[in-house]
Amino acid sequence: QTSNMVVTVNNQVVSGSPGSAYADGTILVPAGEFISAMGGTFTYTHSTLSAAIKLGENELGYRLDNSVAKFNGKFVQAPQPLK
Repeated sequence: QTSNMVVTVNNQVVSGSPGSAYADGTILVPAGEFISAMGGTFTYTHSTLSAAIKLGENELGYRLDNSVAKFNGKFVQAPQPLK
């Protein structure tokens, strides 16, 4: 469910398309804008439907519509898949 909620990171409003959403008790935000506001990088590769997030020395890898992610080389279960 998309909503009009405002997400702020480091006093910077994170807004994006399609915007924030609330699903099964989890707030979903536009990953690229959210990570950028935190000082990290977000890269999406369409050919593999995967995303890589780097923030400091941490790295997170996701595949689209999959809730299993790879965090610093270890597989973890995320509360929601990358959408």
